Amino acid sequence: MPYLYFEHVPGASTKVLSDLGYALARRLADVQIVAFGEHGKPYFIANPYCHFSLSHSGESFALITHDAPIGIDIERLRHADFKIARRFFTQDEQDYVDGDNFRFFEIWTKKEAYVKYTGEGLSRPFSSFSVFKLDGLVFESRIRDGFMISICAERLKERVYLSYRSFQRFNDKKIKS
Repeated sequence: MPYLYFEHVPGASTKVLSDLGYALARRLADVQIVAFGEHGKPYFIANPYCHFSLSHSGESFALITHDAPIGIDIERLRHADFKIARRFFTQDEQDYVDGDNFRFFEIWTKKEAYVKYTGEGLSRPFSSFSVFKLDGLVFESRIRDGFMISICAERLKERVYLSYRSFQRFNDKKIKS
């Protein structure tokens, strides 16, 4: 079953958010060594059946774990720059967005979640694919606490469990930045 952890850490830097996310992932998988694929996708060498993806925006981070490859992205909702849609979205995605702020962030986070799922990261141009034409993949998007959260996976037959449990419940040691 996929588990989604979402945490707000006031005043945290990007590095601290990444460190917290990786520490939580290691704790959940009960392994310490994180390796990185060709384009930077993290994975556990000692536990190939535990897949995870990490994203951060503002002072918040999200981590999702699953027993199959998965990708996640979060973005704080704000006024969208629709010039970005013209540059990075395919025509069908632009038509879907049509000036709607929520739809803009839905498409953007789905694109980010997809390239995290594949492990290609930003090496894959966003304009080279449409999230509406990716056969065999499932996307789930939701708005939570002012953030758009999107997940990409081959299957999400089970309900995605959202956890607001504090990071401190998983690790009582302070993370140094």
